[in-house]
Amino acid sequence: MIDAKQLIKNSYFKSKDHSDKALALKRVRTTIAKLKINSFDSLELDLKEQKCISDALVLLDKAVEVHTKAAKLTKDIETRKADRYAAALALVMKSDFGKLESIKDKVALLFSEKSHMLRDIEKASDVNYIMKFTFQDCLESISHSLAYQQGDMQEELGKALAKFQAILPDTYAKTTHLVERMQKLLAAG
Repeated sequence: MIDAKQLIKNSYFKSKDHSDKALALKRVRTTIAKLKINSFDSLELDLKEQKCISDALVLLDKAVEVHTKAAKLTKDIETRKADRYAAALALVMKSDFGKLESIKDKVALLFSEKSHMLRDIEKASDVNYIMKFTFQDCLESISHSLAYQQGDMQEELGKALAKFQAILPDTYAKTTHLVERMQKLLAAG
């Protein structure tokens, strides 16, 4: 039978999925064990049939053990990933990315990361939504990218900031009309 590490490697299950599988297998095992004790004797099973049932119980025990271990290992991995993401988000929020305030700067970042989100802006509420929620989503996206990269996150964040600053003058030029339109929409209310 496959071991817990191999099971994790071969599946996309979350820790809860493995726990649910282990619980379901425990229920099946318990049901079969109760039937063996209470009902199978009346069926007058021969030794081969009794051994088959006993082997099935052993197999179910092993499967429960594998899924239980896989749930624990997966939970540990999920916790480490969540901690790394939280650290990455904190870094991004403290960085120059998180400190962007003006519409011009936020639009420049959004244009470089999620330009498709800057379409169909027709009213002030669209601008407010983009400046608050879409911008926050962009920072979270940068944090996810940072968290999944190997190595020092501070160094990778520095590279991302340097890359953004290098394209900033060109991005400002490309987004001037959009920024002006957004500012007019906000002024009009």
